[in-house]
Amino acid sequence: MSNVLYLYERMMPTVALTRNAVYDMFNGTAVHYRFIQVVYVTTRDLDEAEVLVLIRPQNILSVCIARKAQKAGKFVIVSLDDDLLNLPESMPSVPWRCRSLVNSLKNADMVLSSSPYICEKYRKYTKEKRSAYLNTPVAQEELLMVSRQERDKYPVKLVYAAGVNHNVLFDQYIRPSIQKLDEKYGDKISLTFVGTSPDLSQLRTKMRINYQKGMPLEDYRAYMRAQKFDIGLAPIHDDLFSKCKYFNKYIEYTLVGTAGIYSNCEPYTFVIKDGVNGFLADNTVESWYETICRVIDDAYLRSACIAEAQAHLSREFNSDAIKGKLLVDVPELIRPPVSKNSCGSILVARIAYRLFRVADVIYLTFFYLRRKGLSEVFARVQMHLSNDR
Repeated sequence: MSNVLYLYERMMPTVALTRNAVYDMFNGTAVHYRFIQVVYVTTRDLDEAEVLVLIRPQNILSVCIARKAQKAGKFVIVSLDDDLLNLPESMPSVPWRCRSLVNSLKNADMVLSSSPYICEKYRKYTKEKRSAYLNTPVAQEELLMVSRQERDKYPVKLVYAAGVNHNVLFDQYIRPSIQKLDEKYGDKISLTFVGTSPDLSQLRTKMRINYQKGMPLEDYRAYMRAQKFDIGLAPIHDDLFSKCKYFNKYIEYTLVGTAGIYSNCEPYTFVIKDGVNGFLADNTVESWYETICRVIDDAYLRSACIAEAQAHLSREFNSDAIKGKLLVDVPELIRPPVSKNSCGSILVARIAYRLFRVADVIYLTFFYLRRKGLSEVFARVQMHLSNDR
């Protein structure tokens, strides 16, 4: 039996998805795994592990752990889902966090990612110049949980589920058409925002507009299933940073029985065939408006796309298939190196980490103060620095 330790800095969707994926693949197998928040990990935890997986290790404590684990003969993996060294100007690129990520990679054996672009760009930093591309496994029982509702009834329920950073995408591609959609459909449609809250208070609409705060992944999926949304919106920028993202929204909308409209660019074009398992809109206001109207008007096509999307997930994203590929690419998960050496104390690095957290707060405060004003500061700092498990 191998012992795999997953370390993360804070609970976020990436960690929740990784934990679910690991459970689906390895529960009941010879792979024993644990997830621990990095600030709470002990030397004993490290010594008992044979393989370490560092999720987005952008901090000095993770660097220390990776270095000590390497010296102790353990196999170290860095898991990334974003191009964190090349963030867009709208996101804070904290210098010492970028250095920490590079140093974590230099003390890792390989990089694991859901993006082929990230695999290509980041494996050069690792000791073995090695990477593995991994899709997210989907539990088949979750697909079976979706109720088969009638799709030709009004109102047609639209949803935009995203983080705060995605307000700009809604404002750029969809907001300009809201009044037009309202004039065409009125109370025959509704629009719900989940996890984000663009200000539409100046618009006078007949359609119902709802807001729902963000929530943990399992609660989110339960809410989305219960609401039985018909159409999910998922715009994304067509730039290098966005190309390195994963098509999580396709999986999430499909799991809850919602037909998705996605930007006609990577990563969505890796998996979406327009009108077959989803819908693609060019990143123009006109194309988004026309595609939304097309999907509202054709209940039969919506249902057909949902059925094909779920069949696609069942065929190609099942746990067994993805686990098989992962174990071929990373055989150390079941045949780890033999290591009897202790990693030693991480106390000094833990103290340094706490000090750098204070520096994070100062940096983020000034970053958002310059860009958004005081109203954004507290929410943003809390989002980046939350220690919630």
